[in-house]
Amino acid sequence: MSMNWAGVTPEQYDVVKSAVGWEESAPVGGEVHVAWFDARGLHVVDVWESEQAFQTFFAERLAPAVEKAGISGAPET
Repeated sequence: MSMNWAGVTPEQYDVVKSAVGWEESAPVGGEVHVAWFDARGLHVVDVWESEQAFQTFFAERLAPAVEKAGISGAPET
């Protein structure tokens, strides 16, 4: 999975990272997570065991964390 999310700041990413807690409790099915920033915003590349594993993680952990961070809109995928 790859996405680009214009306008997301490193501070917002840190809020999401903390709320999701993937460093303390790795998501089931998550294999690799790489994120970086440039002038356009946040870029992410993830490797998941399955689409279902990502969808479960998104619904249960990521979407609430994105809302908590005040991130609006949707990423380009």
